[in-house]
Amino acid sequence: VPLELCFSSNLQTKAVKNATEYPLAHYWELGIPVTVNTDNMTVSGTNLHKEYRLLQEHLQLSPDTLKAIALNAADAAFVDKETRENLRARIENEFSNWL
Repeated sequence: VPLELCFSSNLQTKAVKNATEYPLAHYWELGIPVTVNTDNMTVSGTNLHKEYRLLQEHLQLSPDTLKAIALNAADAAFVDKETRENLRARIENEFSNWL
């Protein structure tokens, strides 16, 4: 079961005390499939790009790890096989430029 994690929202709502205690990297190391999400973009003042950049900055996650997390999101999406394959291909081809 993939876990949808929302860094900015989790910090703002105090679900997590601070960035250094954010569990995403720990879950990743345990092999738990995680995804990066925005929760409520207007309330949190964020977007998906910003969430990935914040995780890279605060958790020192490598671009390869972040891309693998993005691929988790494609795998977890409620879409047909063709759409999933297209999402995965776009992530593989464009993620490094986007990050």
